[in-house]
Amino acid sequence: MRISTSMIYDQGMRSMSQNTSDLLNVQAQLSSGKRVTTPSDDPIASAQAVAVSQDNAMNTQYASNRQAATTQLQLEDSTFGNVINALQHVMSQVVSAGDASLNDNDRSTIATDLQSSFQQLLSLANTTDANGQYLFSGFKGNSAAYMASATGASYAGDSGVRYVQVSPNRQIAINDVGSSVFEGVQSGTSGTLISGNAANQGTATYSPVSTTNVAAAGADHQYQISFAIDNTTTPPTTNYTVKDQTDTTVPDVTGAYTAGQPISFGGKSVTFSGAPATGDTYTVQPAATGGTNMFDNLQALINTLKTPISSTNGAGQANLDNALTTFSQKFSNTYDNVTTIRTTTGSRMNELSALNNIGDSNSLNYQSQLGDLLDVDWNSAATKFSQLQAALQASQQSFLQTQKLSLFSLL
Repeated sequence: MRISTSMIYDQGMRSMSQNTSDLLNVQAQLSSGKRVTTPSDDPIASAQAVAVSQDNAMNTQYASNRQAATTQLQLEDSTFGNVINALQHVMSQVVSAGDASLNDNDRSTIATDLQSSFQQLLSLANTTDANGQYLFSGFKGNSAAYMASATGASYAGDSGVRYVQVSPNRQIAINDVGSSVFEGVQSGTSGTLISGNAANQGTATYSPVSTTNVAAAGADHQYQISFAIDNTTTPPTTNYTVKDQTDTTVPDVTGAYTAGQPISFGGKSVTFSGAPATGDTYTVQPAATGGTNMFDNLQALINTLKTPISSTNGAGQANLDNALTTFSQKFSNTYDNVTTIRTTTGSRMNELSALNNIGDSNSLNYQSQLGDLLDVDWNSAATKFSQLQAALQASQQSFLQTQKLSLFSLL
């Protein structure tokens, strides 16, 4: 086989070029800390790394979504706390207004204070977030949730609930609809309402309704209690009649009235004291049908306290006391509803915290996987760099020796 001088040079050049390329490749790995600097270095690892990087990017986005959701829910929770404080003040003022020693001016002063509470609650219902979106307007975030009206305030939003994707298989609500917060009641815990006819002439006052059997037939019906005095007896007897207004086929409950003795019907009982007059009527109904709008109820309370007691025979005071008992139950139901919804807000924040822990763990796993796929093995790379460096030096030395084989060197 003939070996030409050009072949010797070509072979030497290819050997040195290859060793130099390999050495530079390892040097790039050492300087970058990455074993795979281009897809051609390891196509399989590169493809797997792309998939893991996408999962890691999604995990990062979920973390950002959870942070935004947490911020929103924290604002809502803080707002609920202020609403609860305002409701507690309203309920305490209802108790204060029941003091029989107060005159019309005193009650008017309380009404003025409650007007400030009304404005405070209306402002809280129209709370906005950092983006200027109303918290409780549903999807109508650009519109105020409640608009003041002659009777109180009416809901101007919709029933939309905004959700945020906080994990691959979980969306979480970041708002509560205003109508469910400020006009809702908890069906399982709300107290039954009783109210008296404003035209009642007797001095009877009632206690809050007690539920004796939630499973009783007609437990969720509306009833009317009426009184009549029988003057044919000596002494005259006061009788009561309880009519089921939801199911008129149910027989009436009747009996002789005794102050302080409970009247039972439909799994409920209510106790009256004082002396009812003939024709006095009272309505007992589920909380959900008795007027649940917090703003309308508060405005009605204010109007009641501003209205002077016109009757001097005790009926006016009795009607006021009964109205305050009804208002107290209504605001108690609203208070229970808001605190329950606030509890669900806290539960959602706790869930977000748990998902953050999972997300942080996933992030570490993704980083570990990417490290296994792409990061350089420092010991192996350093050893290989030394080997390639020695190989390059050897190829350079061998080329120097080979090029001396020319006959011209003997001349």
